[in-house]
Amino acid sequence: MPTDEAEARAFWDRKLADAEKYASTDQLLFMNGCDHQPLQLDLPEAIRTAQALYPNVDFVHSNFPDYLSALIAELNHQQSSVDPGLSTVMGELRSRRTDGWGTLVNTASARIYLKQMNQVGQSLLEKVAEPLASIANLAGKVYPHHLFTYAWKTLMQNHPHDSICGCSVDEVHREMITRFDKSRHVAESIVEDCAKYIADAVDTSIFTEYGDDALPFVVMNTSGWRRTGTVTVDLDAARLYLREGFTLQETCRRMQEIDLSGRMLVDQHGEAVPCTLEDLGLQFGYDLPDDKFRQSYMCRRVRVTFEAMQVPALGLRSYAWVQSSRPTLEHLSLLSGNRVMENDSLRVEIGEDGSFTLMDKLRGISYRDLGIYENTGDIGNEYMYKQPEGESTLTTQGQAAEIRVLEDTAFRAAIEIKHHWEIPSSADERLDAEQRALVYYPERKAQRSRDTVILKLRTVITLEREGKGLQIASTIDNQAKDHRVRILFPTDVQTAVHQVDSMFEIVKRDIEPAPEWINPSNTQHQQTFVDISNDY
Repeated sequence: MPTDEAEARAFWDRKLADAEKYASTDQLLFMNGCDHQPLQLDLPEAIRTAQALYPNVDFVHSNFPDYLSALIAELNHQQSSVDPGLSTVMGELRSRRTDGWGTLVNTASARIYLKQMNQVGQSLLEKVAEPLASIANLAGKVYPHHLFTYAWKTLMQNHPHDSICGCSVDEVHREMITRFDKSRHVAESIVEDCAKYIADAVDTSIFTEYGDDALPFVVMNTSGWRRTGTVTVDLDAARLYLREGFTLQETCRRMQEIDLSGRMLVDQHGEAVPCTLEDLGLQFGYDLPDDKFRQSYMCRRVRVTFEAMQVPALGLRSYAWVQSSRPTLEHLSLLSGNRVMENDSLRVEIGEDGSFTLMDKLRGISYRDLGIYENTGDIGNEYMYKQPEGESTLTTQGQAAEIRVLEDTAFRAAIEIKHHWEIPSSADERLDAEQRALVYYPERKAQRSRDTVILKLRTVITLEREGKGLQIASTIDNQAKDHRVRILFPTDVQTAVHQVDSMFEIVKRDIEPAPEWINPSNTQHQQTFVDISNDY
């Protein structure tokens, strides 16, 4: 905002005329400043100059709450006389009626580790810590408002667009990691504290019939629907506190000699539950009581993994690892060979190249060529993807993969797929020259290098006995630059739209972009799910 009278008159003649073209009220909002310029220190002088030039206009150095109050007051006054003609903007506040080169959509995959840490942190707070704290509060525990305030504020300090997008300097993102850790640790402490409070209130006396060494525990479901799924819990088969006076060597010997045989997992009804047991061996730990110094101990720890069935919404089920003379449960495998998994709902067949076919047995529908990896060059920037012109897309289709069974239990099967894929090591030398010459990235002509490196891909596909979907974990050991890796899941669904979660709503988006969109890439944002079907 200029302070010189001549400059100010030209400035405000244009600004007022532009705003009045669209204004429905006399309250005109003008923004001053942005994140690419310093504060205007002579703003009071600029406002006084404008007021002197336009005495019929009130220039107010305001703020959003005061502006909205003035706007609402005028709208309430107008309602008695004339329709203000305000319009309502529906849907997402980001237009796709552009050429598509400046929308910055590819920041969604820049520094992906930040997005992963954010997802873990906010999911832990929102979907685990808050429900457990609420349930514990109903049981009499004080709700930890102060801890949630700290955890959420610390997490949201990472949410400004120049932070979470992953396109700032390294120092900014290193500080983000520290904040994510702080927020997550507070959430974990809330979860541990509230879960213990709830578990202590659960009556597990039904398991006393199995003897004094029965190890009861509670599985909690913090979602709003009944769930079945695989659970892993670490249990101390026995503890010996150092306060008992034995030497450390004797304490360790006694724990190592604990007999883990002749035990099984039972539910609250006394029914045997199939499980796997991993002996974690000798472990050190300590309690932190409120009224004395820490109480150190050595223990013999085991890891029990099983499928918890039909745990109620916002509820729990009790289990115990107990001594029992009952025979071991029969192992009913979900595998047929080393490349087929099947339960009552799904059948998965893995091909020699690591792609797989998924059959929905309940609907009689098959989806083919799933899990193929795609690799292309990327000569854009940290904000936008740009594939080299004329480049042939690389895929793992038809390339032999290493396939082996990773897990085969009564309740879960997992198959590991590995690729050692030779791809270009980077873009060619022309990209560096174009970057130094500040060539606008849509106009770059660089190609991919002839030099190659090995891209290591590890995919683990897991199917649970009661599962209605697959769990897929992908790990990429990347030694290349200037490229993009995607894993493909073709649906063969013919539709013009899809739905996706967004802020406070489910958004319906067109699959084909607007006519103005010329960017070959049409990447879209999502947080939790994308829904594509023939039902629209």
